[in-house]
Amino acid sequence: MTPEGPKVVQLKREGWREAVQALKAIVEQLEAGELPPIDVGVLVTMNQEGHVEVFGIGPKAEALQVVGLLRYGEHRIIG
Repeated sequence: MTPEGPKVVQLKREGWREAVQALKAIVEQLEAGELPPIDVGVLVTMNQEGHVEVFGIGPKAEALQVVGLLRYGEHRIIG
């Protein structure tokens, strides 16, 4: 985290509806250096049947860090 706080990338509805394309766009931004490397990341998905998958991503993605980041993200979304 920087002194200013983490960078929040808005996932606007347009252009982010197709999950595979959205994930590829994020990967492209990471590879191009447009986004900083990920220390801890969280990806939560749900399919049409309601099955939920949770992915902890990055070298520091242990359970406590992932849960903390998820809660922090929740507060950033809600305001």
